Amino acid sequence: MVAIQKIGVLSLGEMGAGIARLLVAHDFTVATNCQGRSEDTLNRARNAGVELLISDQELVEKCSVVFSVVPPRDAEATAQRVIDALSGGSRADRLFYADLNAIGAASGLKMCFAAMTKGYTAIATQSFSTAHRLGVAGELRKEMAAVIPTHLGEAEKGVPSMVPKAYRWVREMEEIAATMNEEGGWGRDIFTGAAGVYKAVAEDEVLSKEKTGKRNRGTSIEDVAAAIGEGFERKRKKTE
Repeated sequence: MVAIQKIGVLSLGEMGAGIARLLVAHDFTVATNCQGRSEDTLNRARNAGVELLISDQELVEKCSVVFSVVPPRDAEATAQRVIDALSGGSRADRLFYADLNAIGAASGLKMCFAAMTKGYTAIATQSFSTAHRLGVAGELRKEMAAVIPTHLGEAEKGVPSMVPKAYRWVREMEEIAATMNEEGGWGRDIFTGAAGVYKAVAEDEVLSKEKTGKRNRGTSIEDVAAAIGEGFERKRKKTE
């Protein structure tokens, strides 16, 4: 059995940092190439307990295993970086290289589909709760029924059923935000905002008590909106 001296991780995005933290927690020494990386990446590496090296050459010389944790589009280029680093060094023993690909096709599809479905549920939750506080929830329903009845049907089904699952969807929205950013080049704001919606539901004094199969509140889109409004009002009074 080959002794693992040090594990290299390329690169230290959110997913790579998560893997690095797990390895460090299990007493492995982890390193990465910090050359040309942003201050955010450097801080992420430091917070994960990762050793910062100055080049790919140093990485392949000091590590016995290298994990490639990059988007699929960067996988080949990253592998070539390691090959180039090896060709210019004096390493005598074997280097083990694992191409982990942060987002595969199947998980990428799952993320994009969830963005459409659960992302819409967050929009509907925010829209109906705001309309409720403005006193126009009934008018919003009528407008949707006339113009986009399918969307209304999805909201009526999706928003109430979301309530007992909201706590799980917070992290899922954060993962979607990371995927859209790292794979699609988009900002994170839309889905971190959706995560905020689900966090508000999950932490609501009333709605947080709801369990699948044992429902009392939030069994209709109107009652979800009303409960959220009540929660916001309680918070407002506490701050006065």
